Amino acid sequence: GSLTRRVQDEKHRWNVTILLVREVAEDSSHVMDLVDRYWSDASHDGDVFSLCERSGIASDRAIAHVRKIFSRMALADWAISHYAKTLHENGNTRVALDLISFWAETQTGDRHNGIKVYGVEKIAAAAPLYCAERLLSWFVGVASREVGDGRPGHRYPQSISIPYDWKYDSGEGHLTQLLRSVLEESVVFDPVGVRTLLATVVAVEIDEVQSLVADTLAANPALLNEYALAFLFADQRRLHLGSDTFDDERGVGQMICGWSSSNLIAQVIPHLSHDDIERIRDYIESWGPWKEELQEEQDPAQRLKLLRWSDERRLRLLAELPVQVLTARRRRQVVEWKVEQPILQVKHRGRMLARFVESPMSHDQMARANDDAIIKMLNAVNDQAGRDENPKQWLKGGVIELSRAFAAFAKSSPDRALRIIPCFQPGLHEQVAGAAIRELSAIEELSAQTTKALVWDLHARGFSSRGFCQDAASAMAELAKRMKGLEDRDIRLLRSWLQRDPNVLVAETVRHAELNRSNRERNEKPDRHPEAMLFGRGGGMHFLPQRNFTLLSAIAAGYVHRDGVDCDGWLAELEHHITHPEDPEVWSAILMFRSHELWWADAARVGELIEAIWRRFPAAFEDAAVVQSLWRLRVRMRMGLQQEIVNFWLRHSDHKLRQIGGEFSAASVIVDSAASGEMGDLVEAVMAGSDTFARCGVLFAAAAGWSEPDRDIRNRSHAYLIAVVSIVTGFEAHALSTAVDRGERLPPDEMTRALLASVAVNIDLLKESMGLLFVRSLQHLLLYPGFEMLVLEIAEAATELARTSPERNVGGMYDGEFIGLVIALQRSPIEIKTRAMTIYERLLDAEVYGAEDAAAFALRR
Repeated sequence: GSLTRRVQDEKHRWNVTILLVREVAEDSSHVMDLVDRYWSDASHDGDVFSLCERSGIASDRAIAHVRKIFSRMALADWAISHYAKTLHENGNTRVALDLISFWAETQTGDRHNGIKVYGVEKIAAAAPLYCAERLLSWFVGVASREVGDGRPGHRYPQSISIPYDWKYDSGEGHLTQLLRSVLEESVVFDPVGVRTLLATVVAVEIDEVQSLVADTLAANPALLNEYALAFLFADQRRLHLGSDTFDDERGVGQMICGWSSSNLIAQVIPHLSHDDIERIRDYIESWGPWKEELQEEQDPAQRLKLLRWSDERRLRLLAELPVQVLTARRRRQVVEWKVEQPILQVKHRGRMLARFVESPMSHDQMARANDDAIIKMLNAVNDQAGRDENPKQWLKGGVIELSRAFAAFAKSSPDRALRIIPCFQPGLHEQVAGAAIRELSAIEELSAQTTKALVWDLHARGFSSRGFCQDAASAMAELAKRMKGLEDRDIRLLRSWLQRDPNVLVAETVRHAELNRSNRERNEKPDRHPEAMLFGRGGGMHFLPQRNFTLLSAIAAGYVHRDGVDCDGWLAELEHHITHPEDPEVWSAILMFRSHELWWADAARVGELIEAIWRRFPAAFEDAAVVQSLWRLRVRMRMGLQQEIVNFWLRHSDHKLRQIGGEFSAASVIVDSAASGEMGDLVEAVMAGSDTFARCGVLFAAAAGWSEPDRDIRNRSHAYLIAVVSIVTGFEAHALSTAVDRGERLPPDEMTRALLASVAVNIDLLKESMGLLFVRSLQHLLLYPGFEMLVLEIAEAATELARTSPERNVGGMYDGEFIGLVIALQRSPIEIKTRAMTIYERLLDAEVYGAEDAAAFALRR
């Protein structure tokens, strides 16, 4: 009753929308009844879509209404992205994909602008075949909108509504690229399903559609070779499908016409019988792409051109066949043709050409060969022979590629691999043996005891190269999960493989330290905003150092997967290892990736271990990412040690370390008031100083604490923020902004009121804060009395910011949300309403992105 009356009140539509969003979780059918009864006309489309987007409603009635909205008003791609993301996260992935395809079908703008939905790859990954089904019908529809009259050379007509460079990889979010990706992925794990799907479009006589089918079949030639043959033989026009762009060896772009056909033939050939290959050869030779033109052409010179063009097309395809099936004359012609062709390397935007450095014998060829043939190849290309040094054969790999191929063969044929591996010789087959046992260890159907026995047998026979030991350790780590840990003798074996030579370790330390320094300098961008590392994701991507870390990690797995989880055993191992020389990078990795288990080990000894690492290998603490592990284990560390490490960070030349020094010290004081002694003095010194990065660290920690429900933590965080909120600029403004641009809800209390009042007058801080989450949190605050004027003042300041910015926007892709906030303010009391309308006029005058569409929407209401 109360909600029904409010829905009919036009003055409070924004607030009603928020209430309906909450009601969806209780009774979505009732919500749609209200929508159908009171908000069904076009003037309410914006409110209804906002309701659906925010709530993630997935009922058939809701989606049907949204489709009606699509037909009546234009919606930004970011709005579709957010609705689809919400649907997916609520478990309605197929509905999300339906929504995207429905919306895409309504987009009829400039054909050269790819349709994009941010984050769609993550949604598609949950249901790739269904995504392919929805997008394929959309793609065919787009391709069919306008089709050419046909082309010379007996080819399928091209779509005029799809640009010539439609295969160009424009980055994430583009639906055309997504369609290609999900088809290529689905055809691997569900070839029957994809074949059924392709059957629905294979008769569409448009080159782009036929090319898409060919490219998809080429992604799984092993299982679809017969279907691919039938596809090619059904229509000779399929011998010249699609165009694609590649870079040559000089970096010059090359357009290759007929690429999809030649690539499909190249991919299926290894999976065909000799008779089928000869059938393809004869089929290509009988193809006359210019046959009709030759029948009509009388001029001898022009006829000669047509004959030459026809042969060039045939040679492109014949070049993909084994030379054994070609006549001597054709072999010579193919060689001459290849000499004239550019050497293709990498496609634009990183999509690789289908020809990589290949193994001398692929895993599929191994599957067809007998054991003696495989062993003969492994003897010919071994650890000592290495890669073929003939530069003309650079695409033919050596022992690395052959080892990977044998590992893939072992995965598909473990019984045969187990027969062949005993024939391996130490010193010759170390790489291939290591690669194989690493793959075998992950096969659930193969007894873990069998694989472990194989490792021991190879060790007993003298396999001892560092690469073999690394692979064997990785295998042991995998086996530990399946065998409830490792036995003591297994751990002793792994320990015996550890590198203990101090000269080797010193050289490795110097080499890797220099490499890491070079990488940091190359990736350093002085104008890049810092990001929170202790309670954020600013630590970035980290690569495991391998070497002794791989062995130690396997030892850890051996302990922690035992019955009872032997964390003290792992601790004892580290206590032993700390007495030996080591690369500090390995200790950094242990702290980052293998210290979690130490929480359950003896507390006093864990604290002593961390102090021992600090004393012997202080450089291990020069990786900023260790801060999260040390924070988890801080209660195991005495306060004096924590202060030493923080002081080390704060005085370091690396700005990231100075930042984590600020984060760790401030977080310690905020979380535990008892730590406010010397650690509190460090924080006060940082905030009184001029080191921007250390101050950012304090502000990141305070911003994280300000969002916590614990009142004491929030109060202590607020004290740090409110002291500087009116004066922060640059990086510090960005750090403080994470307090308000973190979630869609801000507590409607006095601390929020005080902080936002300063945000409104600090332009640098306001600029950093204007993200989607902050705008939505402002919308939420309108539901509470006393916040309207404060939100209005922030909106006024943001509008002035937009008017003076070169981009003419407020929050980038979130301008639509800001416009909605301004509309909501117009439903307030007269004073606020008048000022909100003035904001609106200023947005229109400044041509701020999204304002004009919002104005049209307002007039319709």
